[in-house]
Amino acid sequence: MNIPTPSHSLRLPAHPYTNNKHPAVPAASPPSPAVVTPDAAPGNPTTITVSGRRYLNLVFRSYNYTLYDTEATMRASYNEAAAFCQRQGDELVPYWETSSGASSVVEQLCAKRGYTCWVRRSASTRVGLCPLMDAKGTIQEQGCEQTVRFVCRRGR
Repeated sequence: MNIPTPSHSLRLPAHPYTNNKHPAVPAASPPSPAVVTPDAAPGNPTTITVSGRRYLNLVFRSYNYTLYDTEATMRASYNEAAAFCQRQGDELVPYWETSSGASSVVEQLCAKRGYTCWVRRSASTRVGLCPLMDAKGTIQEQGCEQTVRFVCRRGR
């Protein structure tokens, strides 16, 4: 099976919630206050299809998280993924943020499905390397040019 990977001139579709090139896609409803507690685990993501690509979306603790994409047709290098998220008004997920539950969300969207995904650099990330969550849920620092899935998040 040939899976296309992005080149240096990565052309990715608009974020499912910007609605600037695609038909309206309803946003997932935020969880009820009873569900959003400091110890609550992320729920199940919803699948969104835009222009034939499937994304997973999960709303948790005041953030919308989106995995790009389930078929791996939008894999990107670290810099491409970070730039894509930024163009959408999002950010790569800062996995170290315990208050937002970011690591749990990336684990739910990526590792539990056997995916490897880029996450945002922290102050402790070694120069020349980029952090990702591997398919087992472990954060690793690896070369930044490999193309993998990624998760962007946006505050609600």
